[in-house]
Amino acid sequence: MLHETDARYSLLMGNDSKEIGKPDLCAVKRGDTNFQNLEVNLLYGAYDYQRFVLRIAIPNLTPLREHWTMAEQINLGPMDFFPADWSGDGALDLVMIKKSYTGTQVRIFSGADKLQTILFEAEINLGKTDDTWTFGMGKWGEGEKPDLIAIKKSSTVTKTTEVYILKGDDRFRTAKLQTQTALHETDSKWDFVVADWNGDGKPDLVAIKKSETATKCTEVHVLSGASSFQEFSLRAETPLFKTHGLFEFAVADWTRNGKSDLIAFKKRETATGNTEVHVMTQLV
Repeated sequence: MLHETDARYSLLMGNDSKEIGKPDLCAVKRGDTNFQNLEVNLLYGAYDYQRFVLRIAIPNLTPLREHWTMAEQINLGPMDFFPADWSGDGALDLVMIKKSYTGTQVRIFSGADKLQTILFEAEINLGKTDDTWTFGMGKWGEGEKPDLIAIKKSSTVTKTTEVYILKGDDRFRTAKLQTQTALHETDSKWDFVVADWNGDGKPDLVAIKKSETATKCTEVHVLSGASSFQEFSLRAETPLFKTHGLFEFAVADWTRNGKSDLIAFKKRETATGNTEVHVMTQLV
């Protein structure tokens, strides 16, 4: 089991095609680790996240490592993590996005060898990024590699949340899509996950509004990839009350029925004193 967690931890979940059963929980820790490096804790889904499969540090393979982690007392800075099968071997790799005013960096660590190898490392053609940006991956149209999907939440020309898709096959040098969406500008009360929500083969944009909703509950709004994010395929409330500041979210097929489920990680202020996993499944 994993103790209560804070801003130093990013909680991830996804489906590895080589595994059956419940997806595993990945907790990435940076700052104040035993190794002063990125530290990954993997909890086994088959044991309901009560047992660690792996606790490992990502090695110092580049001279830029000192910028990846920061001491606890320092602002952790904008950085995104998410799982994706970059290598195409069926195993989930760990994608790290380092956002800054001097450029945006992407590093992908191999899941096949316990994150000890960097599969990809480059600064991408996106310019400066900050906390108004968030990221995911998915295959947009043809191509062997998954594409990088960048979501610009606010301070946009169109006054909407915008999506930029960079081509994975040419190391994210070319834009496949740059568009406004049907969703207004968003802020820190919103989380975003890229996932094929409806199973049509196109990545969708799952937007979770965590507070200040009309229903007083956490809401889910799914922007359809098939419409290039111009239409909603789902707008629904969830059983969760306000989640801003306490929860992180992921999308995975937890039930293994071929449908995406919404995973909510409660990081602190839990009754158990541990990080909790809440799973909300699709009824239809």
